[in-house]
Amino acid sequence: MSDGVNLFDNAHGNVQGSTGANVSVEKLNEGVLKMAEQKDIGGKKRLGIVPRFLLAPVAKRGIFEQFFATELIGGVSNSPNIVNTWFKAGGLTVIYDHNLDDSGTNGKKAWYLAADKGRTVKVYFLNGVQTPYLESRDGWTVDGTEWKVRIDAAAAVTDYRGLYRNAGEA
Repeated sequence: MSDGVNLFDNAHGNVQGSTGANVSVEKLNEGVLKMAEQKDIGGKKRLGIVPRFLLAPVAKRGIFEQFFATELIGGVSNSPNIVNTWFKAGGLTVIYDHNLDDSGTNGKKAWYLAADKGRTVKVYFLNGVQTPYLESRDGWTVDGTEWKVRIDAAAAVTDYRGLYRNAGEA
């Protein structure tokens, strides 16, 4: 980041300590609180950022799907059952990405919370052209027409305050 600190760092207040954990009411609430407590650049006013997306590795899909489909947490050994306030994702859009399966350390699979677009990552297009470039020619080595398609785009993090990382659990 421009401040010389890694994107996810305790200095930014957007990570869950040094040890991670699987999804739970407590860990999700912790992430939401850390995002809500982020302050403006002057460090005076809380921004109240609310996560909109939960990004998780495909390897943890079963755990996350089970968690969000469970209305009561507990069972026989935990009486009375605890209400899962995140039942049916609690307003979060859950996205599973296979790239996150390779991003962990020591077998841990990190998961993330992200705010609405505009508070996290911005996509930039070369010369502002947002449509693909198309080029064609009649085939000489193949019957038909050959096509070349490309789009010149790049993405960059705009603000760490709209992102949160939990290191996950093996």
